[in-house]
Amino acid sequence: MAKKELINEKFPFVWHGGDYCPEQWQYAPEILNEDMRLFDKAGINALTVNMFAWSTIEPEEGKYDFSYLDDVFERAEKHGKLIILGTPSGARPAYMAKKYPEILRTNELGQKNLFGNRHNHCFTSPKYRELTAKIDGELAKRYKNSKSLAMWHISNEFNGECHCELCKKAFREWLKMRYDNNIDKLNFAYWNTFWSHTYSSWDEIDPPSSLGEMRNWAHLVNWKRFITYQTAEFMRIEIRAVKEFTPDIPVTTNFMGANLGLNYRELAREVDVISDDNYPNWHHYFGCEYIANQLSFTANLQRSLKHKPYMIMENAPSATNWTDVNKLKRPNVNRLSALSYIAHGADTVLYFQLRAGRGGSEMYHGAVIDHTGTDKTRVFGEVAALSGDLKKLDCIAGTETRAETALFFDWENTWAASLTKGFNNTNDKNFIKTVYKHHMPFWKNGIATDIIGYDDDFSKYKLIVAPMMYMTPQKFIDKIEDYVKNGGTFVTTYYSGMADENNMAYLGGFPANKLMNVFGVWAEEIDALYPEDDNFAVYNGKNYKICDMCAVVHQKGGRAIAKYGNDFYKDMPAVIENSYGNGKAYYVAFRSDGSFEKDFYPELIKKCGIKSEFDGNLPYGVSANARYDGNTAYVFVQNFSDKSVVIKTDEKYDDILNRTTVTGEFTLNPYDVRVMKKTLNQ
Repeated sequence: MAKKELINEKFPFVWHGGDYCPEQWQYAPEILNEDMRLFDKAGINALTVNMFAWSTIEPEEGKYDFSYLDDVFERAEKHGKLIILGTPSGARPAYMAKKYPEILRTNELGQKNLFGNRHNHCFTSPKYRELTAKIDGELAKRYKNSKSLAMWHISNEFNGECHCELCKKAFREWLKMRYDNNIDKLNFAYWNTFWSHTYSSWDEIDPPSSLGEMRNWAHLVNWKRFITYQTAEFMRIEIRAVKEFTPDIPVTTNFMGANLGLNYRELAREVDVISDDNYPNWHHYFGCEYIANQLSFTANLQRSLKHKPYMIMENAPSATNWTDVNKLKRPNVNRLSALSYIAHGADTVLYFQLRAGRGGSEMYHGAVIDHTGTDKTRVFGEVAALSGDLKKLDCIAGTETRAETALFFDWENTWAASLTKGFNNTNDKNFIKTVYKHHMPFWKNGIATDIIGYDDDFSKYKLIVAPMMYMTPQKFIDKIEDYVKNGGTFVTTYYSGMADENNMAYLGGFPANKLMNVFGVWAEEIDALYPEDDNFAVYNGKNYKICDMCAVVHQKGGRAIAKYGNDFYKDMPAVIENSYGNGKAYYVAFRSDGSFEKDFYPELIKKCGIKSEFDGNLPYGVSANARYDGNTAYVFVQNFSDKSVVIKTDEKYDDILNRTTVTGEFTLNPYDVRVMKKTLNQ
C-alpha cells in the first residue's frame, strides 16, 4: 500500500462540515445546544470557526474575550468534532478603522475607503500587520494544546488591492528589486520611449489608474505581480504568528477556483494544504456538461497546485445568494458535487454555511440548517445521507491521482494575454472560455488532467495542451523544446509564443525563437472575427466553425492536417502537425465553437496511448475520475445529466457505496454517482 498524503495525519478521514458562526448566537444558548445535536445527526465532523469574529474576541484593543470560542472548543471536543480555526483578518472591528485610518484601503482614484465590507484593509500597513499578528498569536497561544485543533485557516478569500502612499512606495521598491535598481532596465522592459513615457526616477512611477497609466501592458502585469507579492507577505506574517505556538498544525487559506486577481501558484508556496471555494452555477442553460467541465477544471487546478489532496473549504448545500439567478440544487446534486470533488482529489466536503444567519449580506445564502432550525428539510436530509457515503470513503483520504495529460494555465500568462490590446478584445479575448473548451474533451472521455504552470515538471506527461500560450519567457521556450525533442506531444494555438516575461513582443516572427521550428509554423497575421462572420476549418472532411480569432500561418516544415475553408486564406493551413526530435507538436490556428476540440483530442489521446480512468462507455453528461492507493484504483463514474443512462463495462468492479459487485452493465440515475474499486494488474 502506498503512503497516503493526508491533510492532517491525526484526522485520517474525509472531513464533512463547514463554516459555523456561533458568535452570532451568543444571545441564544438553546440554539447552540441544538446545533450540536443537529450536527451529530447530520454526520458533521468538522467546524470552521472564527473567520469573522474579531470584534467578538477583541471587543477593545488589547482586551480579549475568548469565552465564545472556549465554548466552541469544549463542545467540539465533547461531540468529537475537529476545528478549523480561522484567523479573523478578513474583516476588522469598527473601532480599529476609526483609530487607525491607515489600515483602510485607498482606491485607484486616491480616495480612502470608509469602514465596511470585507478585505477593506491595506496589506502594506505596518499597523494592520502588527494588529493581525498580535490577535493571531493570542489565538495560537490559547488553543495550542486543544485536541480538536486540526487546521489553521488564514484569513478568508484573499483579494483586492490598495493604492495608498504606503502601497505606492512598496510597489516602487518591488520594481527596484525586479529590475536590479536600474531604471533604464525598467524603461526598456516597458518600451517607455513610446509616447515619451520614459521615467527618470523611481518616485515618478504610480500604480495603474484610470487617472494615469492604464495602457502599458508590462506595467499592468507587474502591478498584478506586486499585489500577489504583497498578499504573500501578509500571509507569511499570519503564518509565522500561529506557527510560533503550533508548529505542527497545518495551515491553509481558501482560494477561489480560477479567480484572476491573484497568482495562486505563488500563494500556494506559503500554505501546507490547498483549499478552494467552489460554487458551480448548477442547472445553467449552458448545459450540464459545461458546468461539470468547469467544476472539473477548477478542481484539477487546485489539486495541481501542490499535486496532492486538497480541501473543498466552501461549497453551497443548495442555492447561493450572490448570483443573478440563485437556483436550487436539484435533489441529489449536492451528493453528486461532493463526490465529484472527492473524485478529483479533495479530502473534504465543507459548506458555507452550517447555520443560516438572521441578518447580514449572506442571511439568505443556503445552509445545512436554514431559518426553520430543524432537521426536517430536504437539504438537511441530503447532507445527513451524504455523511453515510463519505464514511464509506474514508479509505480514499490521502490517495493520489495519476495524470498523463496536462493543460497549461498560468496566471501571469492569463493576465498578459487578456490585458494586452489587439486582435479581438471581446470578453478579455474569451481566454478562460477557450481553456474550458480545450479541457472539455478530456473531461468527456474520463482522462485525468493536471493543470500546470511555467515551473511544473513536464516529464511525467505524454500530452500537454497550452491554449493561447501568449507569454513565453525564453526558459519556458527551452523547456517546451526539450519536452517535445524527448518524445512528448505538445499542442498550442493561435496567440502563442508572442511576448517575453515583460510582455514585450518578440522580434523575428511568431511563435518566437525555437518555437517556430518546434511547431513547424510561421504565424504571419491574426484575423479577428465578428460573431456574424462565416468562416470554417476543414479537418478530416468535416467543417468546423471558427470564432473570435484565427492565425494566418505558413508551413515551416510541418504538415497541414486542417485547412481554412473561406476568406483570402482559404486552403491555407489551419492545423499543423510537426515532428520534432522524438516527439510531435501541433499548432491549432483558430478558436472553434468546441466542435473541433471534441473530434481532434480523442484521436490525439489514442495516438499518445493515454487511457480513460474507466473501462466503459461515457454517454452525454457522464464522466469518470480515479484515485489510487498502490495497486488499487477507486473509480468515480458521475452522471451530471437529469436523465438515466446505462453504463457498460467489460471490467469487474466492487461498488463501495452499494456493497455490490459491478460487471457487464449498470444504470446511473439522474445526478447519480458510482464509486467502485478494482485491483490493477501488477
